[in-house]
Amino acid sequence: AFVSQSGSLGETLLECFGDAGLGVSRFVNLGNRSGLTENDFLAHLAEDDQCGAIFLYLESFSDPREFRRLVTRIVKTKPVVVLKAGRTEAGAAAVASHTGSLASPDAIVDAFLRQCGALRVTTIEETLTALRALERGILPAGDRIAILTNAGGAGIIAADACVRSGLEVPPLSDHLREGLAEFLPPEAGLGNPVDMIATASSDHYEMGLELLLGEANAAIVIFRPPLVFHEPVEAVSAGILRVAEKQTDKPILVCTLSHSEAVEPLTAPLRSVGIPTYVMPETAVAALSILCHARDLRHSGGSATPERSADRSRAGSVLDRVRREGRTGLFFDEGAEFLAAYGISVCPYAYLESGDDGAQFLAEAGPPLVLKVDAPDLAHRFEQNAVITGIETERALCEA
Repeated sequence: AFVSQSGSLGETLLECFGDAGLGVSRFVNLGNRSGLTENDFLAHLAEDDQCGAIFLYLESFSDPREFRRLVTRIVKTKPVVVLKAGRTEAGAAAVASHTGSLASPDAIVDAFLRQCGALRVTTIEETLTALRALERGILPAGDRIAILTNAGGAGIIAADACVRSGLEVPPLSDHLREGLAEFLPPEAGLGNPVDMIATASSDHYEMGLELLLGEANAAIVIFRPPLVFHEPVEAVSAGILRVAEKQTDKPILVCTLSHSEAVEPLTAPLRSVGIPTYVMPETAVAALSILCHARDLRHSGGSATPERSADRSRAGSVLDRVRREGRTGLFFDEGAEFLAAYGISVCPYAYLESGDDGAQFLAEAGPPLVLKVDAPDLAHRFEQNAVITGIETERALCEA
């Protein structure tokens, strides 16, 4: 299901999904959200059996608390992918003019979506990569990746990309290497990646993939149709499909190294059952990394930070005092009290009127200390030398 806060971008993405062979069960254009918001549709989609994953394009959150409540429940059964725009100052300004919404600081959005258990994507290309990978709904149990290829260089690139992404490309056991050696030619490379060389047949792919998935959590299969291939390329996809029917809990991602029409008979049967296909090995690895991230989010999604109790009266009294005194900023202790009203603690602090006060606080709190001038109307304290950091000793504190 696809929920979009932009109508024209939503239509564009629908075209992209169609070109990528992705099915869309529901499309919702939120408009200006004057009546219904993304949360109303999330509540509906949570119970929709025809929806295997939810993708949202958002520029702001109508009710973050409700969004988190819904998403932490949804991700236990289906992934939620979010493309949140307005990441930069320029983007946030455009959001304000586009929908009249205020964009949240990006680091806060990152942390918020992690707490929810939602998978954040940052580009349309990454969106397509993620949704293709998630379509089959299989998440790897671990990070051990096997690579099977008929193109040695592409296998090496895939292995490097796996390591850069934090995935494991473990060496094969002696037992597995012996099994591969029984049917692969002597020229084949029996490491990980397994380089079956260009003469690899569909049987080689099927037998090799089945053996590798006995030890790995997921597999990247690279098949570049050679100039001379003595069987239809559909035979390769048929072998992969037979293995996939047996290994229903292990993702298989296929890389073709080609945009040509020659690979269409290979990729079409795979895509029809949700096995993602990509052209370049780095994209396949990125997709596999997304699956591992989605798995981790699913396991941690229910452990989002609990709601904090809020003492609004206490917080309001702080702001009332500031208004009565005609100020536009808070002293540090007022800011600390305001945060405490919402259950948020701050670091130990003290106001120093003498060197003895400083020595006592240093002994109680321990180094390092930060010394700063507390003046609400003083902006850019660092530039005005009103903040000194890294104070480790009583002497350094006195000098500061």
